[in-house]
Amino acid sequence: METIHKCPLCGEAVTWVERQTGLYACLYTCIKITPLPKHLATRHREYLEEAKKIAPPIFYSALFFAALSILYLVLWPSNLIVPGASLAGVGFFLILGWIMRVRLIRRHRLPGLNSS
Repeated sequence: METIHKCPLCGEAVTWVERQTGLYACLYTCIKITPLPKHLATRHREYLEEAKKIAPPIFYSALFFAALSILYLVLWPSNLIVPGASLAGVGFFLILGWIMRVRLIRRHRLPGLNSS
């Protein structure tokens, strides 16, 4: 039995890749693992454009803080204050990214479509 995946924005039947790209469009705009799904590009162009504006500052800030934390742990393992603060920065940006992703999906979801 084949599982039917639904677009998180409009509820249409889509492939698993299209569903995941719809759920994580912000991450997709920074890391393009798969080609752009046609459904998202044709039906939800505004959603994709807004994700392209929101995602890079949050994603690359989290990446910067993660790299900074690793750098300090490797170069100065006795000092745990800076890596700890950097990891707190990573956590902050991951939570902020999750909140922005949920808000973006809610803004572009068709009225009456449940959250599943």
